[in-house]
Amino acid sequence: MKIGAFVARCETTKDTIRHYEQLHLIQPKKIGTYKDYGEKEFVDFQVVKEMQKMDLSLAQIQQIFCMKEKSGCGTATLIQSVLEALKKQSFALAAEEQRIKQKRVRTEHLIAKLKRIESSMQ
Repeated sequence: MKIGAFVARCETTKDTIRHYEQLHLIQPKKIGTYKDYGEKEFVDFQVVKEMQKMDLSLAQIQQIFCMKEKSGCGTATLIQSVLEALKKQSFALAAEEQRIKQKRVRTEHLIAKLKRIESSMQ
C-alpha cells in the first residue's frame, strides 16, 4: 500500500512514518517511484509504539531494531540487548521516583510548617 493508506491504517502522520524510515525502524519496499508498505512495516510500527509505551527512546528502539537486523528475532544477543535497554530504563525510572519522593517529602514538611504558622496566628 502507498503511504497515505499506511498512515491511515497506523493512525499517524506521514512525518512520523518518514522519521521512522530515516531511523530504519520501518523499511518499505521500493516499487518503481513509490514505496510499498506491507504487513511487516505495520507490525514494526506497532512494535515501536509498544516500546515507546515502555518509555524507551527512539534511539534505544533503533539500537534494538539494528540488533534484530544483525542477529535475527529471538536470538540471545537480541534478547540481551532488549534486557539491557529495559534495565537502563528501570534504573532511570527508579532515580526519577527517588527525586519525586524527595520533593514530596519536602513539600509535606513545608505544608506542616505552614500549618503550624497558621495555627499560631489564630
